[in-house]
Amino acid sequence: MNANYSNKAVPELPTNSFLGHFPEFKKNPLEFLSNLNSKCGDIARFRMGPMYFYYVNHPEYIKHILIANRKKYLRDRKFLTDMIPFLGKGLLTTDGEDWGRLRRIAQPVFHNNQMAKYASMISEA
Repeated sequence: MNANYSNKAVPELPTNSFLGHFPEFKKNPLEFLSNLNSKCGDIARFRMGPMYFYYVNHPEYIKHILIANRKKYLRDRKFLTDMIPFLGKGLLTTDGEDWGRLRRIAQPVFHNNQMAKYASMISEA
């Protein structure tokens, strides 16, 4: 990971609300994340209710977390288990070998050739 963050504390978006940033996120997630990036940069920590989340928005950092060191970055087990009834058992709610198996299944859909086919549909939408 870039030396800029290796020994620094992750910037945090402050809040005094019991709900944290949940109301802002729920109202407009893309605007919230854009504002978070503007205020904190490519890595940030924010709170929704009692839980903290990390925002990562740089290809180098994402590769470091999701590919090069994915075994070091596990998600909160309780959160994942609690979310299964709402989201099902998939990429968002699994870790480890289950996540790796599901990622391999989904990967062909995200190949460059496939994404090029989706570009016009995405632009129209």
